[in-house]
Amino acid sequence: MLKQFMKGIIFGSLSGSIIALLLNPNDGETNRKQLKEKLDELSGDVQEVTNSTKQLTQSLEQLQNEGLRGVKDFTEEVQYKALNFEKEIEPRIQRIQEAIMRLKGNVEEATEKIASSDKS
Repeated sequence: MLKQFMKGIIFGSLSGSIIALLLNPNDGETNRKQLKEKLDELSGDVQEVTNSTKQLTQSLEQLQNEGLRGVKDFTEEVQYKALNFEKEIEPRIQRIQEAIMRLKGNVEEATEKIASSDKS
């Protein structure tokens, strides 16, 4: 589910970025620089979330392989790791969501500009 969510975020971000750049009044060099910065930022966030997911999976596998002394210990450890994971990725997901909202705003603004120029 997280993998599909991340694919959706990446696809949506890239689509929105491309549309915003095509309709953006800035010159091509400025647009390319802005796109590269956004892609680098999003790629870094996605990579961090991916790494965190892998670390959580490895930790859970290690716990399973080592065997825990009881159901209570296992439950507590999983809850602890899940809470830490959630705290760790929350700011990254927030940054990704903020970037998507900015991109949506850019697309809407560009759409409005196109609509108003068509009426002229």
